[in-house]
Amino acid sequence: MAEPIRREDAALVNKKLEECRRLISRGNIFPCLINFREALEKILSIRMLPADEKQLHDKINALQQELAESAAFKKIYGPVTFRDDDMATSLDFLKQLIRIKEEELQAVMEERQNTESERQIDEDGSPPEGDAAGRAEKARSLIDRGRIDEARELISEDEDVISFLVGHYNSAGIGHRKEGKLDEALAEFRKALLVAPGDEGLHYNVARVHVERKEWELARTSILKALGINPEFRHGLALLKHIEENR
Repeated sequence: MAEPIRREDAALVNKKLEECRRLISRGNIFPCLINFREALEKILSIRMLPADEKQLHDKINALQQELAESAAFKKIYGPVTFRDDDMATSLDFLKQLIRIKEEELQAVMEERQNTESERQIDEDGSPPEGDAAGRAEKARSLIDRGRIDEARELISEDEDVISFLVGHYNSAGIGHRKEGKLDEALAEFRKALLVAPGDEGLHYNVARVHVERKEWELARTSILKALGINPEFRHGLALLKHIEENR
């Protein structure tokens, strides 16, 4: 049976694309690429009404042009040309761009960790000089040491740092959960939530850990937080139904 058409799915894609435009206007290219990738993954996996599909394709083509013309984007990646109406190719290209940035950030962080003078964390928690990788490294160290307020002050609204930290902690949490290390997984997801409390996906991941531990009330609380952020979160709705059936 074909997947039913859900217009709310198209609305979610549209919301992601609008967020991309906002991020471009602020020069926050890496978070924009993350949101753009998620929008393309979604649009390639859903069925839509022809009118919705055309509207979103036109908006994606315009967004690609806006991104390619962005001074902040050119500074990072140089001149780039996207192909209109070729979502699969654009998605593959975005994944490459994101991988380049992630590898760059990770390499800088590893280099800093291997240099004693740059690895030291000031006791007064003053912000480090330098790039997003340096700020992300220091924020991660502060969070791991329980100095949450200092980490939040350092991170502020730096979306590059936020995206990197959330990606780091979320990936670590997923890895621990798959290995059955549920306490460790929960700890990593909670660190990510300290950085991005409004991310429904993180609350969903916390709920999944509680489900695996048969902690149904805690699971329900977490998934309701996710749905409070995004009431149309389909995976969240499905997990809530599973929780309610097993409480």
